[in-house]
Amino acid sequence: MPQIIQHIDRIARQKQRDVLMIVFGIDDNINEEFIDYYETDIWSSITAWLDEQKFLWVPCAGFALENSMDSCSGQIYVDIPYDEQNADYRKLKEYFEKPDGTMRMLGVSLRYLPLSVAMRSCPKVGRKLSGGVIS
Repeated sequence: MPQIIQHIDRIARQKQRDVLMIVFGIDDNINEEFIDYYETDIWSSITAWLDEQKFLWVPCAGFALENSMDSCSGQIYVDIPYDEQNADYRKLKEYFEKPDGTMRMLGVSLRYLPLSVAMRSCPKVGRKLSGGVIS
């Protein structure tokens, strides 16, 4: 069934805060043209772990680019604030990162998008358009 998948920068603007995203296909030496990350064991394993922890998550797209279109590569938005004092954030970070900051899983990384960067990606934010606000 088709679903609407939001770009991570739009999610940050909607939440009005910094956001976290899990990205797949980083340095994994996969030579295939297209991979359905939603069908991979690693994606299933990670989403099962997120569910076990009772972390809210949704598939998302990467950063929106005005002049190009990119396919979704299995990215996941995790609804946990980027905050070292937050126990859920620490648990998420420890699951993905080794103590030296390198990733535990080949081809997977935990990314942080500051709200300030997300706001720059949409210069029209706040302008009225057909009775609504561009988000």
